[in-house]
Amino acid sequence: MKSIVRSLALALTLLAAHQVQAQESAVRQLTVTGEGVSSAVPNLAIIRLGVQAEAETAAAALSDMAARLETVINGLVAAGVVRDDLTTSTLSLRERFDQNGSNPGSGGSGYVASSILSVRTQAMGQIGALLDAAVTGGANQIEGISFTVANTEAALTEARRIAVAQARAKAEVLAEAAGVTLGPLLTIREGGGSGGPMPGDFARMSVPVETGQLRLSATVVMVYAIE
Repeated sequence: MKSIVRSLALALTLLAAHQVQAQESAVRQLTVTGEGVSSAVPNLAIIRLGVQAEAETAAAALSDMAARLETVINGLVAAGVVRDDLTTSTLSLRERFDQNGSNPGSGGSGYVASSILSVRTQAMGQIGALLDAAVTGGANQIEGISFTVANTEAALTEARRIAVAQARAKAEVLAEAAGVTLGPLLTIREGGGSGGPMPGDFARMSVPVETGQLRLSATVVMVYAIE
């Protein structure tokens, strides 16, 4: 008898749980997305520049490149760059082919050695001077400049606030247009945001570099109950 009672109680419990779950799944929902964008003035520049040298032998090409690169580094340091902000990002040595593409091993066209430095600086008003110093020191490769913000959290926080407000406003408009009542917020999820270094335009020596502004965005997905 007791076993029958226990089995009946268990069945009633499972039935009640199933009914609650069915009611929860039957809640009508409205899903909206919002996107927020904020701007920030870049305060960090990353310059990629370096030296390329050619010689008849690999050792000579490397030696020439290393000597020129050291002169470039000394010039950058003298211009105010801290050595910890200099990073070798690329170092390569390759055979030099003639215009017909033949291997230099037979005729000995030589070798090409190159190295690219990543230079980080927050002296935004001195970028042109740093380029001058690098080129004067012997840099013959400038791959580009990118701009970013050292700490993007404040700008991203503002973008998130804008995204949430936009999604809420969108939900209110849709609910009113559909003739339903907007209920409580059920879930909120942040989508993929964007924002990062922006490519900068630069020219030859003594030409100012414009940093522009950095745009950071955030996206949210919000689910509301509707009645």
